[in-house]
Amino acid sequence: MPCVYYGTEIPLPGGYDPDSRRCFPVGPDPQNGEYQKALRRLLALRTLKPVQEGETRIVSKGTMLAVDRSSPT
Repeated sequence: MPCVYYGTEIPLPGGYDPDSRRCFPVGPDPQNGEYQKALRRLLALRTLKPVQEGETRIVSKGTMLAVDRSSPT
């Protein structure tokens, strides 16, 4: 399930503390239009039934983690 953290939606540059909380820009940014469209499509996945009501299977190997949500419908 997509998770948006402060600044992910624009994308806001930054790094580790103290550089992790830059000021949030005001107004639209035409340079990030395609990025924001793709992010909206990913965020729309949260509204699908398998995500809300389906079964969950978690697989981990080393430093990788995968979460599989599925539904019989």
